[in-house]
Amino acid sequence: EELARLPHVAAVGSQMLAHLSPLSRATSVATRVADRAEAEHASFHEHGTFSAVWLLVGFVATGILGSVRAILTPILWAFFIVMGLAPLADLVEAAVLCLSAAACGKRDFVYAPAASRPPVSDSEAEGEPDENFEEGEEGSEECAGGVSCSHAGFARIVAVLVVISVFVGSAALFCVMVYRSALHMQQSWPHYERGAGTIRTRTEAWMATLPDRVLQKLTSEALAGMEEVLSSLAGGILETTTSTIVQLLWLFLYTVFWLCQPMYIGKKISDVFRRYIFLKGLASAGYAFCIWILLHALGVDLAIVFGLITFVLNFIPEIGPFISMMLPLPVILFDDRMQNPLQCMLLALVGQMLLKVVWGNIVEIKLIESQQEMRMHPVIILFFVAFFQSIWGATGMLLSVPIVAALKATLHKIPPAYRDPILIFLEGDESAPARWKKWRGTLQKTDSILAQME
Repeated sequence: EELARLPHVAAVGSQMLAHLSPLSRATSVATRVADRAEAEHASFHEHGTFSAVWLLVGFVATGILGSVRAILTPILWAFFIVMGLAPLADLVEAAVLCLSAAACGKRDFVYAPAASRPPVSDSEAEGEPDENFEEGEEGSEECAGGVSCSHAGFARIVAVLVVISVFVGSAALFCVMVYRSALHMQQSWPHYERGAGTIRTRTEAWMATLPDRVLQKLTSEALAGMEEVLSSLAGGILETTTSTIVQLLWLFLYTVFWLCQPMYIGKKISDVFRRYIFLKGLASAGYAFCIWILLHALGVDLAIVFGLITFVLNFIPEIGPFISMMLPLPVILFDDRMQNPLQCMLLALVGQMLLKVVWGNIVEIKLIESQQEMRMHPVIILFFVAFFQSIWGATGMLLSVPIVAALKATLHKIPPAYRDPILIFLEGDESAPARWKKWRGTLQKTDSILAQME
């Protein structure tokens, strides 16, 4: 009987298992959903805490950097100038050392930049003899490719003097050109007076059509604004002049000492700044040359001065070129030698905008944004220009792009979970992380090949 009952028991057991199977599957699915929700909650909490902490750090750092603006401004300008002048100083130093090595009969001379030379040991600094220093070789310590330290130091001083002389001479030449242009403009001042008289006559004829109440309101507001501007200028001229002299003195000292004794700041950061200055200077020179050609063809006074100003202001991303576009317009408008000043002013403005599109949006992008570290969306560039301008003024506007590019060059040290959103934000492109990984892979292969060659 028990054996006969076994099939019935097995059937009942299978039915019970059939009923329990969906329940167990539902329980496992619910468990997986709960685990996933818990993991997402933990991930959100972790990312939120991380973002909040770094946001707080950013706000605190911004306040600190803004409070020490007067201290940081000269050293930041000196850093920018040194990054541009250091390659020239190294070139001059290499030439001097090559001549010195040739004069001493050393044909195996290999130049080593000052920033990459090993520091002087404590024993050498204290004048203690080296263990491997043989008697009779006193004063022949070698520190730069077989050239004595005294020769290397002398060559560095000569290189710094040459570079500083060239830099100061270029600045003096710019000031002389501005002064001579001002004298030329003073000689042509009657033309501008007549042009201003013509504009005044037209303005008075137009204002005569306005109601007396509106005219009186416009006049009173203009006079009040002019009085406020003049009072603020009169009060700040002395303070600004004194502060500028002190800042220029600190700038000169920082630049000279930094060039004489280069300070190691990281190869990647220095490479980013130097490439940016070189490529931006190249694009700015071409753009300024075309602006000079355009204004000279239109017969505008001070065309070469406006070209030089365009070269300088073009280093301020996006905003500087538009400021330089506005500067020639009053000169064109008040010059009575122009047969159609409004038409000429419109041609100058449109021509400068077209040149800005060509050089700023095509040539400069091809030069600068071909570097992965410097690839950024124009809106992001404007944001960082405004952000650093609020902290450091014009200095921040000048250094905004290379600072962000240098920070972007260090993103490989950040985990991909945090790096990828930053790259998408900076470049405004969803494919930015994949492009970054490809670039990093190419860079690592190149570094490994160079290491094997060495």
